Amino acid sequence: MAAQDGPAPAAPDGAPRTTADEPAPSTPAPDRPASATILDAIQDLDGKDDLTLWAEAARSLSDVKEVIIDNGSSVRIALANPLPAAKVSAALAFARPYGVSWDVHQREWHLVLWQADVPDSYRTRIHTEPPRFGQWKIDFRLSSRPSGDLPGVASGASPAYDLTQASATVHWIMVDRDTDA
Repeated sequence: MAAQDGPAPAAPDGAPRTTADEPAPSTPAPDRPASATILDAIQDLDGKDDLTLWAEAARSLSDVKEVIIDNGSSVRIALANPLPAAKVSAALAFARPYGVSWDVHQREWHLVLWQADVPDSYRTRIHTEPPRFGQWKIDFRLSSRPSGDLPGVASGASPAYDLTQASATVHWIMVDRDTDA
């Protein structure tokens, strides 16, 4: 077959055709519109078995800066611009989101969801868990401690900031297979 001179003619739908010498044009995942965001992609996680394929598709999203695939069951996503935790919570229909720290020095903060009130005679205490979508546990890493006064609510040893009241931003998203599921 002879090489074609100039660009390939358009396909019947108006999209350019490619030849063997040209790479195929980049297209969004077939089940996701071109304007999709990482929050749309997270909602697609439920029912997915292959995290690597999902992560590769996430690379093309405009709000994603970097995707690091640790192995077939763990992915880290750096956002191009931090997202307000309130926006994340609203888009994913999270009821009662809280900002808590899992480390004793409170250097890292996470968006978690209320699960239950915990009896405590000294203060209001709650049980929280990271959000889950199907078999995937999502760690929405906050940029810093949420704003506002120290709350009167705790989760474990951490203050628990109500993210419907306190301001915080998400800058990393970690997706792991939920071994508790």
